[in-house]
Amino acid sequence: MHELAIAEHLIELIGKHVRESGGQRAVRVTVQLGEMSGVMADALLFCYELAAKSTCADGSELVIDSVPAVIECRSCQARTCPVEFSMLCPECGGSDTELVQGRDLLLREIEVINDV
Repeated sequence: MHELAIAEHLIELIGKHVRESGGQRAVRVTVQLGEMSGVMADALLFCYELAAKSTCADGSELVIDSVPAVIECRSCQARTCPVEFSMLCPECGGSDTELVQGRDLLLREIEVINDV
């Protein structure tokens, strides 16, 4: 389950940000998750909760914004969403396509508070 390794890395990044900002803990973390990233959102949520235990992110909310996949056809230049995860261009049927959106996992925002 690579989602655990991803969650642990997110916690490291969050901890660094909290320290650098002078805060005490993170309360909300937002990530963008591409539909073709290979990361399962439910598994990431579960692993995040485990990885956050006893850290500055313990109890924080992980918000996952889904990013749809988009392919670009080199033959007809159409930019479309793949149909049923097929990389064939739905406009011309061509196979010379490139995934241009939807494979990334991006840490977008960390909301930090100081509990003083």
